[in-house]
Amino acid sequence: MFWLASLVCLLALRLEGSVEHLLRYNVLLILVPGFLSTGGALGGVLSSRLATKFHLGMIDRSWIPDGEARSDISLTFALAIPIFTFIALVTAFVGGLTGHASPGFGLLVLVAVTGGLVSTLVVVVVSYYATLGVVRFGLDPDNLGIPLASATLDVVGALALIGAAMAWGVA
Repeated sequence: MFWLASLVCLLALRLEGSVEHLLRYNVLLILVPGFLSTGGALGGVLSSRLATKFHLGMIDRSWIPDGEARSDISLTFALAIPIFTFIALVTAFVGGLTGHASPGFGLLVLVAVTGGLVSTLVVVVVSYYATLGVVRFGLDPDNLGIPLASATLDVVGALALIGAAMAWGVA
């Protein structure tokens, strides 16, 4: 676990140097809290569903997700698209009310959904394998699996958001 904590610290230091990219259109700073909390929530929901199904024997404890696990993973992606779109809508509305600089609604949605899908991919991988590992060792996934997915997404989600903003020319 030490190597994972070290990696998260290095990524956090990288994030600190990337904040200026978000300042071009400061409406992106309004997007960050909802974006990160939503990604963490998606990871928590997936981890909980997987843990329950592991305990009930509905999912094989294998390194490759089986049909039932893939179904939950697909559901997570299906939820991510409208949720991140809605977060962009709320951000655009609040940014418009408060006079924050914005790249426009279309680009804001593209940034939110692109970054959201990238962070969802990471949270799916972390959620599945963290839950699998925790269950294999007989530990409580609510105490370890879900927090690990949430904490990972705080860093990875911020990097994904910055990356999406840079990819769409917003930052």
